[in-house]
Amino acid sequence: MQIPNSLLKAIREQKVIPFIGAGLSSSIKDREGARIFPSWPELLNSSAERLVGEGKSDDANLVTSLVRKNKLVEAATNADQYLGRVQWLEFLKETFDRTCDHADPATLGLLYQVWTLGSNLVMTTNYDRSLQWACPDQADFRVWDIEAQAEQLSAIRNGRVSRPTVWHLHGQIDNVSNLVLTSSDYAGLYGNPGKTPSKYKAAIDSLKTLLKSHKFLFLGFSLKDEVFLRQVVAVNKTYKGAAAQHYAFLPPRDADSANLDDSGIQALHYDDHSDLPDLLSSLAVEALRSPPVNVPVSRYIVDKREGLYLFGGRGDAFFKLYDDALRAIDRQLDIFSLKLGRFRREHEGTLIQAATHAKIRIALLDPRFPLPDGQGNLASIREKEEKAQEGAIRRDVAEWVDLFARYRQKVAAGEITEGQENGLDIRLYNILPTVNLFAVDQSLFVGPYLLNVEDRDTPTFLLRSEAPGRTSMGDTMFNVYKRHFDAVWNDAETRDIADVSDNEVSAWKAGRSFGPVAS
Repeated sequence: MQIPNSLLKAIREQKVIPFIGAGLSSSIKDREGARIFPSWPELLNSSAERLVGEGKSDDANLVTSLVRKNKLVEAATNADQYLGRVQWLEFLKETFDRTCDHADPATLGLLYQVWTLGSNLVMTTNYDRSLQWACPDQADFRVWDIEAQAEQLSAIRNGRVSRPTVWHLHGQIDNVSNLVLTSSDYAGLYGNPGKTPSKYKAAIDSLKTLLKSHKFLFLGFSLKDEVFLRQVVAVNKTYKGAAAQHYAFLPPRDADSANLDDSGIQALHYDDHSDLPDLLSSLAVEALRSPPVNVPVSRYIVDKREGLYLFGGRGDAFFKLYDDALRAIDRQLDIFSLKLGRFRREHEGTLIQAATHAKIRIALLDPRFPLPDGQGNLASIREKEEKAQEGAIRRDVAEWVDLFARYRQKVAAGEITEGQENGLDIRLYNILPTVNLFAVDQSLFVGPYLLNVEDRDTPTFLLRSEAPGRTSMGDTMFNVYKRHFDAVWNDAETRDIADVSDNEVSAWKAGRSFGPVAS
């Protein structure tokens, strides 16, 4: 499938708003491989099963009959009526009120890619929180319910939003009584033509303005929602075809299902669902060619085929993947770093637990490592370069000595049985560190140490050695960095942390040097 040049140009100009449908949410799976969120028909058939459980088989049969005829809004209306409002809302809450912990992070890839398309505003008719889970800037993330008058007015006035924002046009699960599913819900939002106006005039006016000024890119959206489609058609007719051109990535099964006449939507049909990540990666490349105005360091680009993820900085998206990978350790974890203070504080329990079934190797800077000609030691130099508190590296390494002692106590007490394939080893290296490396099973995070650049602002790669049947770039780079780690680990000057003396630990905890250039 060829991506139109007009769409690529709009991406570069930051004039594209992703509009996400149920197809992307339904691609999310739990760690056992089961889908977390249902499709529309699955949701309504599940409501019919609940009706059967309430002894209302005839009502259930009517709902399933309407689903088979693809009359989904009518089916939802009947399910609401027959279950009763309280049970209907409870049913919806149980279905969509999921947290990120329910999801296998590996299945969030498409949603991560949505945030690489250059727009801080993402629109959706979904009710769940999955777009928030994938957002790279969790600290600045914002949610709009159906209507957020001040924010929507600002977006129209300025032509953009300044913070990553998801607009739940049909409501979101934290306000379950406000969800748009039934006939009366749709009438409340969109109004009845020639009869009653919308209860959410500001929201509908904002939608129509954005449809005129921006290009929408529909993803996971079958465009069978006739009520919503009427809004698109109305805007296009009002401006006699001069409104913005919109685009929809659709799978082959939807090739003839959507009536797009007069909508101004160009259907772009891909051959297979596995093509979608590459298509979004191509758009992300164009987004990176946008003028670099206030570009957040947490922007990132993904090429899953090559096993490459490039992060502009170590923001929330990076640490989410980092933490998820750590929790899922299967066989091996290798870390090459300066001190790992945050990591130790947050993950000691996870490390000790992982050591019961996986091999954990951690290489840290040796605080006694001297520089030539009496210039001091590397720990002190690095602290100055990072503008860290004097003695910070030494104190953190001393804490790792204590952690290792606690681990050895568990081994001695029989709580952990070490073997060839599991256990925790920590060594202190005597080389100039150039990269920070974190390799868990087939995923490897690596980034440079940079002068006067904070950790959060450091560009970082995630390399995945998982491309089946061929050698990917991620595969090749993964192996290069693993060889680097092994060379450090086996270097003659590298020593076991168990060999650190009590005097060294005491000095380091006080923030003092100990050894050839003690001060």
